[in-house]
Amino acid sequence: MRKVLSLVIIAIIVPAILFWCISSSASYVYTPREELLEESSLVVRGVVTRVSDLFTIEGTGGGQDTFKDYTIRVRETLRGEAKTKKIIVRENHWEPTGGLFVGYRSTENIVLNKGKEYVLFLVVPGGGAYCTPGNYYYIYGHQGVFSRKSIFSWDKTFMQLEGWGEEEIVMSKFRKEIKEVNSRVAPRDVEYFKERDRKTWEHNTGPDGILDMSQEEIEKELNREWYPGKIVEK
Repeated sequence: MRKVLSLVIIAIIVPAILFWCISSSASYVYTPREELLEESSLVVRGVVTRVSDLFTIEGTGGGQDTFKDYTIRVRETLRGEAKTKKIIVRENHWEPTGGLFVGYRSTENIVLNKGKEYVLFLVVPGGGAYCTPGNYYYIYGHQGVFSRKSIFSWDKTFMQLEGWGEEEIVMSKFRKEIKEVNSRVAPRDVEYFKERDRKTWEHNTGPDGILDMSQEEIEKELNREWYPGKIVEK
């Protein structure tokens, strides 16, 4: 069953996981490049070597959604640590509904093509309705994808996927840019996102918050299962 999330509520209540294992929706808040850089767990340049068939994950409350896993052969690690030469990137694939919310971009599924080279801004999974245990990543904000412009260019240039703006990455300049970010901001891990999630809930349930919840309800949310999803068809 396809569900369109109330994005305004999500943006207020759980910004820490807006991009992170969310259920199927056709609209995402636009993410500035600085945030892509600072809030990512891993940034790599790599080539897609395998695309899985669609598979189904059962999430919180018994809802189901479909995903694909992309195998990426890492050519260069720019931020964080890729523990192996090949990593898995998971993407939600839904039936596009179109539409445009105020302050949000409308998009269709991200499709990574086998054999093509990309720069990917990735985050570790956790905290969302369809997250499963395992060694894989999600694309940050559903927009941290830059595709190689031309294999013939002397300096590798990557363009942001169509529909998300006109930004480009020129690798010779980008290496310097991300080196500066790495020097002052550590790659984001699961503990960082858990702490940000906790602070968000405390703020929104505090004296100036918008939610009226008991302490028991708050604790239940903060201690929720971090990987509640289960692959039921693959």
